[in-house]
Amino acid sequence: MSQTTRRIALLFCFTLSLTVLSSIVQAQTLTPLHGFSGNSDGKYPLGGLSQDAAGNLYGVTSEGGVTQCIDLGPAGCGVVFKQVRHGSAFTFEKLYEFTGIPDGGIPYARVVVAPDGELYGTTTQGGNGDCPFDHGCGTVFKLQPPPQLCGSISCPWRETVLYNFSSHNDGFFPSSELYIDHSGYLYGTTQLGGGGVNCANGNGCGTVFKLSPNHDGTWTKTTLYVFQNVGADGNYPIAGVVFDQAGNIYGTTSQGGGGNCTMGCGTVFELSPSGSGWTETVLYHFTNGTDGHYPGQLTFDGSGNLWGPSQDVTIFELTPQVGGGWQFSVQYNFDAQTQGIDPNALTIDVSGNIYGTFNDYAHSSGALYSLTRSGTGLNYNGLFNFNLGVQTEGYGPVGNVVLDSQGNIYGENEYGEDPPPYGTVWEFTP
Repeated sequence: MSQTTRRIALLFCFTLSLTVLSSIVQAQTLTPLHGFSGNSDGKYPLGGLSQDAAGNLYGVTSEGGVTQCIDLGPAGCGVVFKQVRHGSAFTFEKLYEFTGIPDGGIPYARVVVAPDGELYGTTTQGGNGDCPFDHGCGTVFKLQPPPQLCGSISCPWRETVLYNFSSHNDGFFPSSELYIDHSGYLYGTTQLGGGGVNCANGNGCGTVFKLSPNHDGTWTKTTLYVFQNVGADGNYPIAGVVFDQAGNIYGTTSQGGGGNCTMGCGTVFELSPSGSGWTETVLYHFTNGTDGHYPGQLTFDGSGNLWGPSQDVTIFELTPQVGGGWQFSVQYNFDAQTQGIDPNALTIDVSGNIYGTFNDYAHSSGALYSLTRSGTGLNYNGLFNFNLGVQTEGYGPVGNVVLDSQGNIYGENEYGEDPPPYGTVWEFTP
């Protein structure tokens, strides 16, 4: 081969390499699907997204809407929305707008999709209960699709309030997503109330509750556990609960349990059926050492292990042991200087890879990342860093992310730079 031919061949290979590299870089894109205007479509999305079998996305905004929020201020009580999939594209649709009383308002948690396509969720305030905040005690609600023939191009979904939290002792301020079991029962937590008296806020330590459907269409609420903040017991549960195959309940409290934190560093707990009631076992209490503090939402992997995030910078795992008990371990410590802090809820794929977001990236305004399996460890992959100066992207990712069958990742940001937008829904194509 002559020198000229060799140079041409090398130049071709170099050009081809740049083309391939460019296509790889360009393929990793973040596309804003919707920027919230702060008007009828709501503002400040919270809680993350849910996805149905058709790939449609569902979420809530904590404020916004065109109706003044009764007793909760002029900003609007929030909306439930849907990103309707059309092939590879999406359109935004508002499903319901809260009014505060009696239907609830200010939802913090994502809605969950039942097998029949109905949506279930909670509002932190509103309803008709009498609670210390004077804004209602919160609700559990159901949204049903409109009739097929509704006489309009866009018909709102029909809301039914399944339960109005009524008082301090009943529990109030439900901010967690719901869990639906195979029988259609609903489970969740209230941050406050329940009658526990050993909490510094004076508003109770929080509860775990169950809602059971009745034949006449009503629902019966049962308080499964009241946190007392005594000894290892925690308080202030912000996240929802999950179940194992044996019917045991698992969750976290954001405070209590001891440790080097002013109000306690939080716990992981188990509730097991015991006769006519439930028995709590604290599986782990955080110390604010290398284990972090203030744990968030738990999720099971395919092997029956529990995973979760803790502030500021850890991902932890609880592994069931032969003969009983659980083994706690920190699986990943984020570098606060180069990666981020305050990880949100985790999503685990069938291969055991983890996807999530930081609310606060080390040098910007939140980040999307993955932790991929490598032997017995996890490798960090920074997928996207949100930029405070890019208005259409938004910043401050919240809640979980969801993956579709093609591996695209969907999430939401609570804020936008110089609103509008007042938050965004986005798609990341790896």
